[in-house]
Amino acid sequence: MSKQYIVCGWVGSFFSCLFALISVAQRPCFEADVRRGCVPLTIKITECTNGGINLLYKYGDGNNLPTPSTTHTYNNPGVYSITQIGSFNGQGDSLRKVNYIEVLPTPAPHFEVFTCADRQVFLNVIDKQYESYQIDWGDGVKQTIARNAPPVNHIYNTTDNYTITVKGVYIPGGCGAENARIVTPINSLPSPQILRITTQTKDESVGAISLSFQALQGFDYEVRYRKSGVASFQTFSILKNVEGTQTVVIPNLDTQKEFYCLQIDIVDKCNNRLSSEEFCTINLNVEARDSENLLSWNRYLINSHFQSYLISRNGQVCEIVNDWNTTSWIDRDVLCKQQYCYAVVVQTQSLLNQARITSNTECVQVFSTLQAPAVSQLNATIQSEKSVALFWKSEPLPRILRYTIVRNERDTLIIQGNDNQALDNDIDTHKQPFCYQVSYENECGNRSELASKTCTAFLQIALNTATEAFLQWSPYQNFNDQFEGYFVQKFDAQNNLLAEVWNGNFNFWVDDALQNSPQIIRYRVKVKIRENVFSYSNFVQLEQKNRLFVPNAFSPNNDGVNDTFEPQGLHIHKFTMKIYNRIGEKLYETQDIRKGWSGQINGTDAPQGTYIYVIEFEDFLGNQQQQRGTFLLLR
Repeated sequence: MSKQYIVCGWVGSFFSCLFALISVAQRPCFEADVRRGCVPLTIKITECTNGGINLLYKYGDGNNLPTPSTTHTYNNPGVYSITQIGSFNGQGDSLRKVNYIEVLPTPAPHFEVFTCADRQVFLNVIDKQYESYQIDWGDGVKQTIARNAPPVNHIYNTTDNYTITVKGVYIPGGCGAENARIVTPINSLPSPQILRITTQTKDESVGAISLSFQALQGFDYEVRYRKSGVASFQTFSILKNVEGTQTVVIPNLDTQKEFYCLQIDIVDKCNNRLSSEEFCTINLNVEARDSENLLSWNRYLINSHFQSYLISRNGQVCEIVNDWNTTSWIDRDVLCKQQYCYAVVVQTQSLLNQARITSNTECVQVFSTLQAPAVSQLNATIQSEKSVALFWKSEPLPRILRYTIVRNERDTLIIQGNDNQALDNDIDTHKQPFCYQVSYENECGNRSELASKTCTAFLQIALNTATEAFLQWSPYQNFNDQFEGYFVQKFDAQNNLLAEVWNGNFNFWVDDALQNSPQIIRYRVKVKIRENVFSYSNFVQLEQKNRLFVPNAFSPNNDGVNDTFEPQGLHIHKFTMKIYNRIGEKLYETQDIRKGWSGQINGTDAPQGTYIYVIEFEDFLGNQQQQRGTFLLLR
């Protein structure tokens, strides 16, 4: 491409001008209207190629295809290169500007705000992304600070809520993002709140005390302590920018002999300071004495704070003492060989603070030389023909090592363990009553007295006739003879219960129903000790004799009276009856005692006269008998 220019200059002593045609070469050339800005960033390209044609652009953000568009938007932060491609003077050429465009991220600026006394607010920009930060304090006051500027503060006129807005700004670029936070100025510092003070370790040189307190965001806290009797406090530690419940342990103290008072100072960013009330420790001593533990502690130093002493045993409160001057307590609800751990907690209350002061924890093991109490509710019952079962009640602690059982004041049984029942085997319960006493040895090494005697009821048949039996038994005996009365139980040979009769406190009974009873009768006494608790005597067995009555005459006249020859019997198990005439001919036979002879022979009336019977029978005891005789048939 050629352009026309006027060229002027001196030629010798003359100044002259002339027209000239000068050729200007084409070349790749472009400029962006914006080279630095916040995402999303839109740029516009202006070309300066002096007539280049077919111009295309690559914007370097992931799309590798050239585009003729001279407007482009970057949606991700980063540094990008732009390439121009085209035809210049009939030849292809390109220009690449490396790291030409800077697209900046826009995170919300990070800053912290602390309140100070006298409505001062302390602001510190932690964020380092932007070159400049614009602060709007929310009360009409605004200011701008540079990156890495020191913290700034502002004084408000009221304690209302204000919204502080901080905007980060890029330079150059002029863009950015903002963040906001609500702040409430304070007139004065809040009083520090001590929650707990605990003597963790009791020792003359390596004792330790822990202090827990509630920290508020935006303040520093200084933990201080002094020995009782010393006026000034010394600082143990300073906790900066903490929040929530904090616990500090102060080691290497003489917590064996000394008491300590602790205090916390709250400090704001403007170096204003406020001290908490002081609270003091207490020390606990525990002495194990015979069957009791003696606790003693120092009186809490500050009476105005005191509400009560809470005495805990194994982590549970067992006593509350409301008297400030009471500094001892005896725990008698203890068991030997058991370990008990105690602590005393002082409940405090003031206008500004409520705290719990916990002493050191002291553990002791109980010993005892006291005689152990006797077992109670000792009872005995016959369990089988060869055994008596015993049961009683005893305290679960101290643990029982072994029981000693004395039978009939002469025989001794040793039962290892702490089960409150036993079985006396290999005895004959039919010969005599059995009486028992029980004592034990516990893990304290102490023995109990022998418990009051218990005796089973011993049952005997004193007298019996064909129609009745007289039963008598030795009285049941237990602790203080506490029982309600007797039942008499009646069984058959297969131990099926036939009857149970309440007999009150009488130890004898008459059974007058033998005729309606089986041949073998078993009796037992059931002692009602209390509701659903019983003791049983031995069994006694009554075996009745069999009986057979055979009539000596009958008259089969069909008048309903004595029409058949029919024997009657009791306790007959097997029966056979045969009837003969006088010449020995068998006329009738039956195996059913209830079926007698009707006086007929093959359907024809037998003649009047004398006949012979032969009866064989067996009772329920297996006794076999035969009876012969004659009888008269009358017409």
